[in-house]
Amino acid sequence: MGIIKTAFFFLVLISISMGGVYIKSSASSRASANRMAQIAPIIIGNNGSVRFPERVPSPETVFQIQTAIQTDDAQSLNALLVKYHFYVLPGRRTK
Repeated sequence: MGIIKTAFFFLVLISISMGGVYIKSSASSRASANRMAQIAPIIIGNNGSVRFPERVPSPETVFQIQTAIQTDDAQSLNALLVKYHFYVLPGRRTK
């Protein structure tokens, strides 16, 4: 009977540790999914207009992005997009 209790005890310990590993891995995958959900698109038109279809940033951020677009400063525009979690969608090309 002692061997059965010991085996059962070790099985319980193994199942608890495996459950902890599973919970930890699923929590880290949820955290990365939440980080991806925070990234929102912006649309930059041909004339330099900027639209925010999902999330509107603060007016100061909008001004900084518009200034970087108007001055053709790709480096600062890229830094602003990374800082405020945006990605660029192309605007429609109309002729």
